[in-house]
This record gives sequence, structure tokens and C-alpha cells, in this order.
Amino acid sequence: MKYKMIATDLDRTLLRSDKTVSEYTLDVLSRCQEAGVKVAIASARNYTAVVSTAEMIHSDGIVSGNGAVMRVGDWEYVVPMDRKEGEKLIRDLRTALPDTKIIAIISETVYSTFEYHNYHWIVDPIVTDFSVIPEGNITKVTVWQGSEEDDRRLQKIIPESCYATLAVGALWQIMDKRATKWQGICALAEHWGINREEIICFGDDIDDICMIEEGGHGVAMINSMPAVLEIAEHLTEFNNDEDGVAKYLEKIMETT
Repeated sequence: MKYKMIATDLDRTLLRSDKTVSEYTLDVLSRCQEAGVKVAIASARNYTAVVSTAEMIHSDGIVSGNGAVMRVGDWEYVVPMDRKEGEKLIRDLRTALPDTKIIAIISETVYSTFEYHNYHWIVDPIVTDFSVIPEGNITKVTVWQGSEEDDRRLQKIIPESCYATLAVGALWQIMDKRATKWQGICALAEHWGINREEIICFGDDIDDICMIEEGGHGVAMINSMPAVLEIAEHLTEFNNDEDGVAKYLEKIMETT
């Protein structure tokens, strides 16, 4: 296998709908690692919501928060928002969209304006009205999509140093412009001494487009969002419930 690094999204990509990974997929990833290939998670989830999956698949490194927090063992690289602009963003959102659900990740703690259940990507949240914004690095702010008018207001509130991407057609995720999955993957690759053309990337959603387009070999899941399917040069033959990533990797291993 000519690639030295595999970077994969989790939800609707590597993980099945029940958030598990098959023994077959674990075996394929293990064989890749035995061949000297690094396996990295590249997820929109914050770090604490990725750890259990990383341990399950024996990931070599993690890109979390859409490229806001990267970790390999004790090595860490964080790309937070400017603190003053992050505070202003949260306050402006609460003023302009008082009924909209908002989550902020601050130094890996999840703060939310609402109580919720059954969100696999949210771990140990603290409910708050953000009248006082906790100290720490603000790495991501998530806003539940509202009306078209709400979306227009949101776009006007976002500071110039940040960007927003819509996930699963329902969640606006706001990060520093330096925090993208591809930039996070590049940080891991540099740490490992791996070149861009030696990276194979898998994803399915809008925030995966950057790594699918920029990676040495970008692959979209067959079950990807329409916008991702439009830009993809390579597609898996099978979806996430059918071990699409593993079957694609096994095919690559046999032919390179």
C-alpha cells in the first residue's frame, strides 16, 4: 500500500448507524497499521467525544472539533478562536437568536443552552445561559439551524476570523478559519513526516470536502451528502453500514 496515512471521518463514514465498528473493519485497519500506515480520526466531534472510538480502533492520532484540537499521545496542537471574538460571538448569538439552541466547546468542556439526551457526540454537558462565559480556549460554537432568516442573521454575526459549515443539514458549526479537518490532518502528517500525496481521506459531509479535495487520495462515501458526491473523484462501493471504508482500503491494499 503506497499510502502512509489514513484519515477518516466517523459518523456515516467509518461508524455504522449504531455507532459501532465491525470486526472486519477493525481487522483491515489493523493490517494497514501493521504495514506501517498511520490511522487517524478526523471528526467534527470534540475531543472527549472521540476518545472512546479512538481507543476502539487503536487510532494513531486524532483530529477533533473540525481541526481545532489535534492529539498524538502527549503531543497536542490547538487552534482556538480569538478569545474576545469568541465571547462576542456567543453573546451576539444569544441576543440575535434567543430561542436557538447553542453549544460552545471551551477547553474541551461542553456548555449548552439546553438539556438534551441521546446525542452521541456530546459528553458531560453543562447547561448555561452564557451570562458568564467560562475561561479557556473557545474551539467551536454550534448552532441548531433555524429559519432562513435565522441563518442570514447568523452569517452577519460570525467574525471575519471564523467560518461556518453546515453539518447533516441541521447544525451550523463555527470555528476559527485555521481550524479545518484538512489543516488538522496536515498538522498530524507533519508531526509524522508524511507528505500530502501519501494521505488517503474518507468522508461524507460538507466539512469533509476540504480533505477529500486536498488529500492525496480523497474518497467520498456512497452515502455522502449531495454536495460531497458532486466534487468526489473517488467513491466507496458500499455505505457505512456495509464497511465501505474497510472494503475500499482492502481493495487498495491488493492493487498497490
